[in-house]
Amino acid sequence: MAEAVIAKGDYVVITARRLDRLQAIAKGHEDRVLPLALDMTDNVSREKAVTDSVNRSGRIDVLANVAGRGSMDAVEEFSEEELLRSLN
Repeated sequence: MAEAVIAKGDYVVITARRLDRLQAIAKGHEDRVLPLALDMTDNVSREKAVTDSVNRSGRIDVLANVAGRGSMDAVEEFSEEELLRSLN
């Protein structure tokens, strides 16, 4: 998704846990791409990413979270804690 936005010429903030992978995507487009390390399970990391994004671009027009995690068990086999963690 980020690569399509970059190819279109729009400004994009890309996030992932590992910054090195993002820097490779941003290479050559540093004026329109802001790579940020982000751990979605950490409140401080999320707040910093939003602050850094707004400070750089002035606003967030579209937010797409294409990160996810999967499980191969039946929902009945998860504890309540596991189910809640998967939704956060």
